Amino acid sequence: MVKQAAGWYMQPRRDAARPREPQRMWVYRSVLSAILDGSLPPSARLSSARQFAAEWGVTRGAVDEAFAQLQSEGLVERRVGDGSYVCAVLPPDLQAQPAPVIRALSASARGVLERLGPLLAAVQSNDLHARPLRACMPDVAHFPLAAWRRCMAAAMAAYSDPTMLSFGEPAGLPALREATARHAGLALSLRCRPEQVLIVNSAVQSLDLITRVLLEPGDVVAIEDPGHVSLTRALCLAHLDVVGVPIDASGFDVAAARARAPRAAAIVVHPTNQYPTGVRMTAARRVELLRWADECGAWVVEIDYMNEIVHELPALAPLQSLDRSDRVIYVGMYGGIAFPSLRLGYVVLPERLMGVFTLVRGLFGDHCAVASQMALAAFIDQGHASAHLRTLRRLYLARRQAFVTAANRHLPAFATLGPMGGAFNASLHLPQQWPDLAVVERLAQRGVAADSLSLQAWQVTGCNGLALGYGAYDEREIDAAMAVIGAVLRERYQPTGENT
Repeated sequence: MVKQAAGWYMQPRRDAARPREPQRMWVYRSVLSAILDGSLPPSARLSSARQFAAEWGVTRGAVDEAFAQLQSEGLVERRVGDGSYVCAVLPPDLQAQPAPVIRALSASARGVLERLGPLLAAVQSNDLHARPLRACMPDVAHFPLAAWRRCMAAAMAAYSDPTMLSFGEPAGLPALREATARHAGLALSLRCRPEQVLIVNSAVQSLDLITRVLLEPGDVVAIEDPGHVSLTRALCLAHLDVVGVPIDASGFDVAAARARAPRAAAIVVHPTNQYPTGVRMTAARRVELLRWADECGAWVVEIDYMNEIVHELPALAPLQSLDRSDRVIYVGMYGGIAFPSLRLGYVVLPERLMGVFTLVRGLFGDHCAVASQMALAAFIDQGHASAHLRTLRRLYLARRQAFVTAANRHLPAFATLGPMGGAFNASLHLPQQWPDLAVVERLAQRGVAADSLSLQAWQVTGCNGLALGYGAYDEREIDAAMAVIGAVLRERYQPTGENT
């Protein structure tokens, strides 16, 4: 029986989808590729040259010339009065190759990806000029670039020493570890010595190290829910049992955590500037959390998210400074004094863990760029970091006020702002009748960026609203974006709960 290739030729017309090249060559390459990948199997009958020409938007002469070349190469047989066929036996070096065998995902990896579900899509775009009011975008326009260039130039000049061209130290440059310890003590009230500081590239890398050194696959990890989805993804991919714990007005709900994760091996929290809710964990709740960690023997991972920026005083003591059991690991970032693309952060560890953490990091040949570390150490030591931090505190406070003013002016009463005690993000809570994903989509069409609160949640239900930021935008941009949000909410939402 003759094999048919009916329908294979139904391709987009050449002039609509293909590059400008001789028609004959394009037809030749298209048919050759189909033969080689098996779309046109041996002995398959080809459509007529007239039909090819009509469907592909080329001349019949181009098809005839291409078929003639394929015939000369032993790929196509043209039978007078019967049509054209793919040769039954192809030249040995041009026979269709079997598809490569690709090993399927392991059962554990497949299970993790299935569990993550929507969180895999909840990734902010890498738009370098993000539209207002994208959350987690700091101000970079006011960064003192001139001072940074001088620090960087001095660091590069030090490369005249050949030893600077070798591998960096896994624990980080001693000068930066010392500068970080001083900054952490003064600006963040940490109990910290240089010997406890490990320099890393990001908070996610810190979490990866912590899971490798201190946790086993299947261990229970309690996390804030909603929270940073990047951390949730990282923990799930490490094959840990990640349990979401709700946030109440006092922060991480320890009573709920006791019920949901009684055998927690680790607890991951943002007690000062919780994202995305903005809730600040109370002093009493911090003590309660450390007491529970002592009872179940869990490690506490305290994530610093712009903890240098506090709008509502008093600033509360970090968990690390309250810890008396050497179980709190503080993960910090330089976002409050530098810029995101620097890709430098730090971990403050109990001193007894420094040796093994440094060893494990060294096993992977990992270290941060030496010149960047040198420049940042000088930037801190010369006072540029503290001066820039003072600038940012004033700037973010003014933009926070502009954000609140714009919200009061433009937003309907049913949209309520969450706490805004620090950093530069805010949560806007909406009634359950209107899913936040629809709001985000509508805003994107109007040129305003926002993230949905529901996609920041892991296991806790009922989160519905927007995660917004005001750090990278001036007062005019904030007001204009808030006006759009208010207009979208009013035009789409009906007080009765029915959507238009």
